Amino acid sequence: MKPFMVVILLVLSGCSFDSPQSVDMNTNWAQDTQTLEQETMRRLAHLEGDSHRREVAQFVSVWERMRNGFELCYDTNNRRILHHLHRYAHQPHHVQELATRAEPYLYLISEAITARQMPMELALLPMVESAFDPFAVSREQAAGIWQLIPSTAKSMGLQQDWWYDGAKDLVASTEAALDYLYYLYQRFDNDWLLALAAYNSGEGTVARAIYKNKSAGRPATFYDLQLPQETRDYLPKLLALVEIIKHPKRYQVSLPHVADQPALKAVDIGTQIDLAFVAELAGIDLRQVYRLNPGYPRWATHPDEYGPHHLLLPLSHAERFEVRVAKFDGTSWVNTTEYHVKPGDTLLKIAQKHQTSVTTLLAANKLKNSSQVQ
Repeated sequence: MKPFMVVILLVLSGCSFDSPQSVDMNTNWAQDTQTLEQETMRRLAHLEGDSHRREVAQFVSVWERMRNGFELCYDTNNRRILHHLHRYAHQPHHVQELATRAEPYLYLISEAITARQMPMELALLPMVESAFDPFAVSREQAAGIWQLIPSTAKSMGLQQDWWYDGAKDLVASTEAALDYLYYLYQRFDNDWLLALAAYNSGEGTVARAIYKNKSAGRPATFYDLQLPQETRDYLPKLLALVEIIKHPKRYQVSLPHVADQPALKAVDIGTQIDLAFVAELAGIDLRQVYRLNPGYPRWATHPDEYGPHHLLLPLSHAERFEVRVAKFDGTSWVNTTEYHVKPGDTLLKIAQKHQTSVTTLLAANKLKNSSQVQ
């Protein structure tokens, strides 16, 4: 077999983290949206404070804005809430760590919640779901800070493939989670506590528990239902955290300052780009690029012409990135190497050897099928 050249995209970096288990969420709801990239960029525009963004009162910090938007009713003397409140109060450093992890994402999330006029308590839900770990993946494959399982992500139109996972994308997953939560709110007669319970254990589980109680002539509030133990703890954990965020000094918790203004900017260069190259041009650490763009599990944005190619960058570095990337013609935005095909090689073997995919090799080498390497 006569050797020829195959261009291969090499892995520069990658991240993989485990997280606490998340309960399956069942839904038959489907969302009808525009194309993913158009819709995602529309949502990303909120981060830049454009003229279409809803005018809201200005606060000193996002924490202050959140406190102003808390609206769920609960009894702080409820034994379940008190149990978790005491536990958190005895571990103030744990709550501070959660708040520090949340810091890069809080403005983004609070903006989305404000635009929808939903309870601001929802902004703290990722503390319970994933501890604000953007790379979190459970045993059930629930992913991202909102822990969306593949079937739920798919039913809401989130793109998921080898190059991109919308369930981890900070903007796309936030919008999808809030869409799903609002659906559950309407599904359970405008009861946020039941909606949150259903988000954790599935709407079928909650619906059956409600039916069982009503059939027996018993109340059907969250606290009356026979739900899985994890779900029975889920909401009290959230409300305990809400109480601490309301009164951090009372519980000796020091919250990091998070200004109530955009800290990130959305950038879309319209084609695939190596994330290491992004870090170099923006002048930031590669790990920070990954933490702000966890929807890209590989080393680059999507190779497809339709993307996604959007990136979130710190506002202070985004302009530098845009200026510097404009000086390139796009041919060097992805690092490549050459490989001489040897007798017995197949695209699958080459892909496995270089930690890439057959689809990537076909696209990079303009091949129609794998038989062309023979």
